[in-house]
Order: sequence, then structure tokens, then C-alpha cells
Amino acid sequence: VAAFALLGILQHAMVNSVDGEITLRADDVAAAASGRHLPDRLAGGIDDDTVAQALDAAGRVVAQSNGIRGNQPIAPDPNRVSGDTIRTVRHPPMGDGAPYRVLVRRVAAAHGPLVLLVGGSLEPTTDSINTVRVVLAAGIPGLVLLVGALAWWMVGKTLEPVELIRREVAEISNQALDRRIPEPRSADEIERLAHTMNDMLERLEASRAREQRLVADAAHEL
Repeated sequence: VAAFALLGILQHAMVNSVDGEITLRADDVAAAASGRHLPDRLAGGIDDDTVAQALDAAGRVVAQSNGIRGNQPIAPDPNRVSGDTIRTVRHPPMGDGAPYRVLVRRVAAAHGPLVLLVGGSLEPTTDSINTVRVVLAAGIPGLVLLVGALAWWMVGKTLEPVELIRREVAEISNQALDRRIPEPRSADEIERLAHTMNDMLERLEASRAREQRLVADAAHEL
């Protein structure tokens, strides 16, 4: 459970980091689009794991980063999005073929409204998660064995006084009812168990004494 929780938290944190990166990148592209001129080739590419793309009101690509194949949007139906929207695109038109987180944002540029698409590759996140998954898959069985051995040892140490009491009681015969079990000063269930066993031995010894007196009195009367 802890391993699955760790993987989930790690993946969530890394995806949030990618979302923050592409949001900052979208702010830069939006600032450039609000100026007088938007270059045909936007900064970014496969090497830095981010790409950017600008579409006009008709959905035509007017500027994009290197590494985007063709002139198609890197996210489906971007013109239907209102406000900032981030989604995961499994098969974007990029060279590495890895899934991307794509932010879609509408901006008012100097030459009309534009739709900005800024994507961040999830390949580093996937590689990191796979590495952690392999490490956990290799380490969890050993950890389970270690915890099991530790639990076995701790339970054995905990029950050792109980075994000592059992052996003492087994060695006390009918002719040695005057023996008593050493009571540990642990102030726990083990001490109470030893005290209860000693009380039982005292009752057995008293009962045996009464029985012997009864037999002696009966023999005397006979």
C-alpha cells in the first residue's frame, strides 16, 4: 500500500511540475503574441521537452516549435476550449512519440485572436516512475522478509516468558505442589499469568493437604 501510494504521489507531483513548466512557457508565448510580431518558429523542441504552437481563429497553424510534425494541432479540438485547459495527449505529432501534457489558452494578439498550445513531454516522468517501480519491485520482497523475520523474533521474545511458565508448570508433579513459579516484575499480562498460576498451585496444595488429612482420619477410625 505504501509503495502504491508513493508511486501515485510521485507521479502526481511530477505531472504538476510539467503543468507548471508549460504554464510559464505559455505566459512567455502569450507575451510575445501580444507584441507586434510573432515568429513563425517558436522556441522549444524535443531536446528541452516543451513545444509551442499558435493557431488563428480558423484553426490554421501560424507558428510552432521545431519538432512538431506537419501543420496539425498538437491537441484535438483546441478551438472548443474556453480558458486555460490542460490535458494529456497520448499520441501527439511529435518526433519522440511520448505522451504530452498540453495547455490550451486563448489570447488576444496584435493581429487577431490566437489559440496557444504549449506541450510538455511526459517521457521523463514516465522514465522516473518506471525506475522507482523497478526499485520497489526489487526491494519490497526483501523488505517483507525482513519485517516478517523481525516480527517472528519479536513475538518469540514476547512469548518466551510464557514458555518458561509452561515448562515450570509441566515439571511440578503431584509430589511437588509446594513449588512456585517465579513471578517477573514486568507489570504486564505475564506477571498476572504467573501470579494466577501460583494461586492455582496454592489451592491445589491446600486441597491435597485436606485430602491427606481426610484419608489419615478415615484410616485411624477404621
